[in-house]
Parts: sequence; C-alpha cells; structure tokens
Amino acid sequence: MLWVIQLNTAIMKIVAIICLFVTVFMLSCAQLNNEKLSVDNSGVTAETRNPLSDTDSAIAAGQPLFVTNCSTCHGPEGKGDGASGLALPKRPQDLTSDDVSNMSDGQIFLVLKNGKMRDGSMTMPPIRRLSNDQMWQIIAYARTLKNARVSERP
Repeated sequence: MLWVIQLNTAIMKIVAIICLFVTVFMLSCAQLNNEKLSVDNSGVTAETRNPLSDTDSAIAAGQPLFVTNCSTCHGPEGKGDGASGLALPKRPQDLTSDDVSNMSDGQIFLVLKNGKMRDGSMTMPPIRRLSNDQMWQIIAYARTLKNARVSERP
C-alpha cells in the first residue's frame, strides 16, 4: 500500500514539473506588453461587459475551463497558490482579491487574451487556444471565487 502512495506522490511531482516547464516556456515565448494592448481584434475594450446573458450557464461552463486552464497556477480557489504558480518567480494574481474584483470584465478578458506584463516581465501568458466565449465563461466563473471566499468566513 505504501508503494501506491509513493507512486501517486511521484506522479504528482512529475505533473507539477511538466506544468512548470510549460508555463515557463509560455512566459519566455510571449513578447507582449500589456500596457499597449487595450483593444483586441474582436473589438473588446476595457469597458466591455461580459456578453454572455445566461450567467448560470456561463459559470457552469467556465468551471471546468478554469480547472483545466487556470488552476495550475492560480489554484483551485483562485488564490494564486497552484502547484506551478508557487514555483514561478512572481506569484500569480489572487483572483479573489479586491484588485481583481475591481477590474472590469473587459480588462480581465484582455489579460486572458493578451497576457500580462508586470515589472517588465510576462507574468501571465496569453491564452490562445480558447475561444472568446470560453474566455467569457472563465471570467463568469472566476467572479464567483471571491463570493465563495466571503461565504466561507465565520
């Protein structure tokens, strides 16, 4: 039985290392300056509101997308404590923070689409493999993370 635990631990370490390498690769390949990216080719601006009208469906669709695409760095609760994120030189943004909750949907979309620079280095790579609707779904789900944190308080 001990060998099963050791095997699971080894597999988790390998997965975390692979995720770290993929993240570092994406960060090193990205050469975008977030300050110059205020509009993307779909016409989204910082003032754009999430266009998905069925919020419950968007949240439900966004949850598995968040787990697959975001939780590795941001953690399952969005606190910036994912396995790969902890190994990065700059810790990922806590998505439950006031800084993020005060961002508009359009600002978050542009970060997902274009990546984010902080102190002259890419801290969030752009997500190129998702459709615009999938990014809006992730945003709808991510908005629930702060509420989950608040509702857990005594």
